[in-house]
Amino acid sequence: MKKRLAFTLAEVLITLGIVGVIAAISIPMLITATQKRTTETKIKRFYSEINNAMRLSAQENGVDMEGWVVKNKNYNKAEMTNFINTYIRPYMNIMSVKSVEKNPKCPNSERMLIVLKNGTAFSILIDTNGLDIFFHPDPNKNYFADPRYSFAFQMTKKKLDGSTEYNGEGFIDVYTYNWRGTREQLFNDPIRGCNKNAQSMQYCTKIIEMNNWKIPGDYPW
Repeated sequence: MKKRLAFTLAEVLITLGIVGVIAAISIPMLITATQKRTTETKIKRFYSEINNAMRLSAQENGVDMEGWVVKNKNYNKAEMTNFINTYIRPYMNIMSVKSVEKNPKCPNSERMLIVLKNGTAFSILIDTNGLDIFFHPDPNKNYFADPRYSFAFQMTKKKLDGSTEYNGEGFIDVYTYNWRGTREQLFNDPIRGCNKNAQSMQYCTKIIEMNNWKIPGDYPW
């Protein structure tokens, strides 16, 4: 008589337990990796789209983009709306422009939120230092409190030499205002550093750009 081979109940339970532990560890890692890759793709696509839009806008509104923004002025809701309608709306697939958004960490800052037809959004802020653009891969998330949901760009920002001159070259650039060139500042700056305690986290995009548009392992995801 040949002995029949079979697993005992205990062996089956142990195997299922091991599989469950592996799944509990690996599935969140896979989800996080997928989220990062998706976000990277959206950032690069937006960077291309906004610059293409600005090039089209420049053909009709003048290539001197520095002149598009009134210097040393904090724009209110009506003024930002007029800027959007003149320089941005005709050249991008915009679904809606929402009312002014405020950063709770910077109560004096005001933004207009522009929702695109592809499901992403970006907001703009125009103040005495120039134009800030914040890309939001998922506009339904709290993009003021988490560096996963807000990526900053700039246009016509003031130079760092103490003068009132503006950087008018190019179109939309990754945000580097007041950056002194160190990686440490990109993470630890109390105002713009890429950490959840900073006021605006505007340097996060520069960290990704420096890593060939990939989210690095030390990014505060």
